[in-house]
Amino acid sequence: MGRFRRFLWQRIGWIVSGLSIVFIVVPVIVYRLNFGGFMSDSKGDFGTFGDFMNPFLSLTSIILLGYISLQTFITSRNYNEIQLRPHLFLEEVSSSMANHSFVWQLTLVSEAPAVNVFVRFNLGGANFTKWVLCPPFSKNKTPLVLTWIRSAPSIELMYSDITGQNIYGIRLANRLHQPFSPNRELFNLEVNRVRIPSDFHIDLDLSYRSMFVVPGNPPPYPTFVQRNLV
Repeated sequence: MGRFRRFLWQRIGWIVSGLSIVFIVVPVIVYRLNFGGFMSDSKGDFGTFGDFMNPFLSLTSIILLGYISLQTFITSRNYNEIQLRPHLFLEEVSSSMANHSFVWQLTLVSEAPAVNVFVRFNLGGANFTKWVLCPPFSKNKTPLVLTWIRSAPSIELMYSDITGQNIYGIRLANRLHQPFSPNRELFNLEVNRVRIPSDFHIDLDLSYRSMFVVPGNPPPYPTFVQRNLV
């Protein structure tokens, strides 16, 4: 999409430049063909020529001013979007937890805060866990450790900016971050659905950690997933 926009703006720039040249050069040629002559010494001739060219120069100025104004507006809007757009990064880090050598960690890597942050992961095939709500992210917030996610074919995030008007999605597969566009209706549905404790990261995290502090063998991980994430 970004490449298409750059291509489109390049073509529009060429069209505007071409029209500007046409509206200046063509009237001069037409004037010369109709009235002939070369450079005149008469001020009256220059005044007549100026009156003839004035509408074309005004039209050229309007076209150039409109193009510059539109480009300035779009540049300003894109800058504001960049300033408001949050960026989350998911990575695997070493862990001191029992039975863990690595855990997944979610970090905000932008100035803009992220709210309504949801996470889910793939169970194999087309099966995913339910969406789990994480705390909002703001500047200088400590990275969030997703202890309850182990190895998964893919992990998906969806979240919004502070206005709630723009939503974003990230899919981590083969350790590559791939952006995707979440469905707006699905996102709103999840925001309204999250009500029970197991839907929140903090409760899910405590539930997962409690398995390793109770004497005896903890329940198998698939059992934990089945009880809390399906």
